[in-house]
Amino acid sequence: MQIGTRTEIYEFTRVSGVSRVPDAAAATCLGSAIWQYTSVSPTTFKNGSRGSFTTTNRCLDINMRKSTAVTWRASACVIFVDHTPNCNYFTELSTSWKTIATNVADNTHFWVMVEFDWFEASGTTAFQLAF
Repeated sequence: MQIGTRTEIYEFTRVSGVSRVPDAAAATCLGSAIWQYTSVSPTTFKNGSRGSFTTTNRCLDINMRKSTAVTWRASACVIFVDHTPNCNYFTELSTSWKTIATNVADNTHFWVMVEFDWFEASGTTAFQLAF
């Protein structure tokens, strides 16, 4: 998972010669994460009345994790709505951050589809999204 702006990662790599992401960049990306909730599977998160999420320069990737209260399996995919009605690929989620789309250009519009075992789920399923 690459976290941080393209400039921060480029500068860090150029100066240090390694590809590790600075802790400040990770804090900027993941610190801006938003919560999404559902009790239905599958569900497509579309950012309410805005119609879609839009990537920012805070993160290179679209990252997601499930709440620690979610013990059932869940997976997610990204739909790049300006280009296709289809998912990119499904990624199984955990309580740790997972990259669900890699190296996404800034200002890209997207939705996130989540699926989970509805029969195992109890109550609302919470996910956190950073982009």
